[in-house]
Amino acid sequence: MNLKIKLSLFIIGITALLFYIFVYSEYQGREAMKKSKFFFNQGIQGRIGYCYSDKQGTIFKIQGNSQRYWFLPVRKSNGRYLSFCRDAQEGDFVIKHPKDSLLFLLKSNGDTLTYSFHVAQ
Repeated sequence: MNLKIKLSLFIIGITALLFYIFVYSEYQGREAMKKSKFFFNQGIQGRIGYCYSDKQGTIFKIQGNSQRYWFLPVRKSNGRYLSFCRDAQEGDFVIKHPKDSLLFLLKSNGDTLTYSFHVAQ
């Protein structure tokens, strides 16, 4: 194959890869914004049935409800940020009022933990 053809194919491949990365990141950003606004508008009250955290956020479900809630919780203690799912146990109670950026976790031992979260604009 001619060197010019190889170079052209390489440039086309790099351009396609960069375009894919850009489109994918835009899609992820829009999805995060949609989930964030949905969570902000919800009133949530009930016992935790399921909780999962990863680098993209936290997902939890309320017992007896099929809705999955996604958010980016922040709880700071002694200068460290703490994980919602490490604090929350199945059966702990959650309260979040509609259009409020605070979520309260009522532990079975009587402790109340407060989480704030970022709402995408």
